[in-house]
Amino acid sequence: PIGGGRDGKRRVACNLDNPLTGLPRFTQFPGFNRNPLDTPDPGPGAADTQISFATDPHAMTVPFDVESLLAFDDRDSVWSDLAPSAFATFPKHGSMPGINDEFTRNPGTNGFAAFNDYNADYWFVTGVPLPGSKFGTATLPANLEIPAALNSGISGTQISINAQTGQTILVRIICAAYNCLRVTFPVDVVIIAWDGRALGVAPYGHNESYMVLANVPIDMAVARRCDCLIRSTDIVNSTIKAEFINNKSQIPGDSVKDEVLMTTLVPINIGGAVIPPLAFTFSGQVFDQLGAPAEHVSMLISSLTLGGSEPQTVLTDLNGKYTFAGIINGNYVVTPSKPGIFIVPSSRQVIMNSQNQTVPNFVSGIASFSPGSYNISEALDSLKSIVGLKSPTPNELFRFNVAPLPPLGPDSVLDIRDSLNILRMVVGLNPV
Repeated sequence: PIGGGRDGKRRVACNLDNPLTGLPRFTQFPGFNRNPLDTPDPGPGAADTQISFATDPHAMTVPFDVESLLAFDDRDSVWSDLAPSAFATFPKHGSMPGINDEFTRNPGTNGFAAFNDYNADYWFVTGVPLPGSKFGTATLPANLEIPAALNSGISGTQISINAQTGQTILVRIICAAYNCLRVTFPVDVVIIAWDGRALGVAPYGHNESYMVLANVPIDMAVARRCDCLIRSTDIVNSTIKAEFINNKSQIPGDSVKDEVLMTTLVPINIGGAVIPPLAFTFSGQVFDQLGAPAEHVSMLISSLTLGGSEPQTVLTDLNGKYTFAGIINGNYVVTPSKPGIFIVPSSRQVIMNSQNQTVPNFVSGIASFSPGSYNISEALDSLKSIVGLKSPTPNELFRFNVAPLPPLGPDSVLDIRDSLNILRMVVGLNPV
């Protein structure tokens, strides 16, 4: 579709991670691609448009389901009426042009200066006139969309917001008025960009996306713009309040502070069944030190960030394979365990990034450190191997190597400490 990426999704530039630590932060928005901007293009998927680029075209972006463009504007009808005549309000020239010109002594036909004194008397949201008068409140009609012909062919861009619970909503706001703006949302929003610059995305890595809680106002000066994301699992039937603030009332010492010239209410409706976030899988494999699949290893995955999937525990199968299903985007740790067995590494941190992931392999030790896991025959064979009466097999080289204990782990040397530990485990004692 027009405006979509090669995967058909519409995306917006952002960084939803903590730019200092790189850990996921705003994980409620599915599909965030946290790849750095210079990441080589992984290539299109089977269902994507088959176009390739030098770098990942979706790096540092998140897909959105609904877009709303809110351009808040005002109009001074006197300015508009006089605009066609360039000299209608020309000032009386002084002796120093631009310094002592007299705006109040107008030689034109109107007898006054208009363009140095802005007094709005009409207000608009994305070109839609507000049905209200000065100092009043006007509610924008519901179900307003921008015609595709006026939006570069992109259809479905909304003004008043209609969405489903669980959808990602992108709201773009610009203060196109000659007065300041104060916007208050009835839901939490995450600000991802100011003035066309995605926060926390190179070369603007010195800042970060941030959350503005519901009912906390956002102040905007003339010509400023911001992008924000919303994703609610609760039904919302409310309005976004936008207040046009008289900039003359923001002068220090002014008797009237933050005078509201017009208040507009933009409908926001989020309803319907909750749309669950997309879920994916982590899969991997565990081998022993000789490269054989390790069966019955317990694998635990747990989230390192709020809002991640619940912990899961699975066992490796005959082929040493395991899979965690239903994992949503976030930062996780995978931890293997088997009683008495030394496994390296002890855990791995992994990131779910809107696609099925493969966890690097774990290696399970052949030696055991549990009482009763060896017999007297193995104890004698270990002694024979140490004194040179027996050549140990590759399996026995690992099996008999039980000293020192974890977390340092076996030292790859068979000596009397290993045999003593095996003897202790034969009689039901713990190794030392």
